[in-house]
Amino acid sequence: MKFIITCFLSLFILLSPAYSDLVITSFDPTVVFSGTGASEQADMDAALGITGYTIEDFEDSTLVDGFKFGPEGVTPSSDTTGLGNPNNPFTQAVWDGNVSFLFDSQIGPSVFQFNNAASVGIGVGDIETNIRMFVNGNDFGLIRDFLNYNRTSDNNREIYIRVDANSGDVINTVTFVSDLQGGNGGDGLFIDHVAFLESSVPEPSTWLGLILASLCFWVKRKSLSV
Repeated sequence: MKFIITCFLSLFILLSPAYSDLVITSFDPTVVFSGTGASEQADMDAALGITGYTIEDFEDSTLVDGFKFGPEGVTPSSDTTGLGNPNNPFTQAVWDGNVSFLFDSQIGPSVFQFNNAASVGIGVGDIETNIRMFVNGNDFGLIRDFLNYNRTSDNNREIYIRVDANSGDVINTVTFVSDLQGGNGGDGLFIDHVAFLESSVPEPSTWLGLILASLCFWVKRKSLSV
């Protein structure tokens, strides 16, 4: 029994999310954004380190494959119809194209779901209160405290955030949570130019976990047969 407990504890630790394997890099929009033209967008993507990523521009209601979102507690959707502010889309805080998407955080945390992404980027604007960012459930703190956050004016671009999963980890959820939730109002945030790169390599922890589990049961079975 002690052996089996040890095996399961080892497996749990191995498969637990590695906070240190998620790295945040943030960018000042006044530095990286210069316009929505093709060449300007290519230069911006290069500066953001997202060249070649799949991009969701919110120019229509259908989201690109591999990306869904919605309020917490609701199954994430690949269609933005009925989500966020009823007046969507908006022309403020645009990072590409002509429109952005306004998500009202007072209705609950905004959950962005990805299919085992190796890297994710999100353009954010108009943060008027304390909005926290969680990646795979890990709290990375207030966005307004991120390096290069720049609130130049109301309803404008304020920061571009890129999250990289290192050491074979992956990104499945990015969640924005307002500290003003719970009946005390809330804050809306503009989202645009969501970029992601799906991981093509299974997580090492997954393979190691399966190997460890198999080894534990094999050793235990051998011990019982002696």
